[in-house]
Amino acid sequence: MWATTWMDDADTELAPRLGLPPLPVVTWPEEDVPPGPPHWKTRPLVAWAAGRPFVRVDDEIT
Repeated sequence: MWATTWMDDADTELAPRLGLPPLPVVTWPEEDVPPGPPHWKTRPLVAWAAGRPFVRVDDEIT
């Protein structure tokens, strides 16, 4: 799963360079998310995981 603002470009630009197959992409909310904790990507990722374990690596995690 790609959890990036690159959206579908991650499959065309990043996946081949990393030797990965095309992956599904998290859909981010269209509305503004208030700043501060948790990071704005956290809630959509937790919802997508639906109780399953997951790992997140982010260059701007707070």
